[in-house]
Amino acid sequence: MKVGYVLYEPDEDKVLCLSKNSQGVELKDAKKSINLDNSLCLKDITSIKSIYEKFKKCSLVDNLDIVNISQLYQNCV
Repeated sequence: MKVGYVLYEPDEDKVLCLSKNSQGVELKDAKKSINLDNSLCLKDITSIKSIYEKFKKCSLVDNLDIVNISQLYQNCV
């Protein structure tokens, strides 16, 4: 179980993860604990904000929320 902050899409209930080849990112279902375990999670909110801004500049992501991963673990199966 991870501790920290992740990038989250609340409308689709998805969390941002690195792709399997680690050359991109993808949104995966936040209700599965395996996806939360594989999510891009950083302990410092400033760090996740910095990564988010860089991803937005590269057009890898659109509008996402920054949430504490412990909130998502409470809702997963």
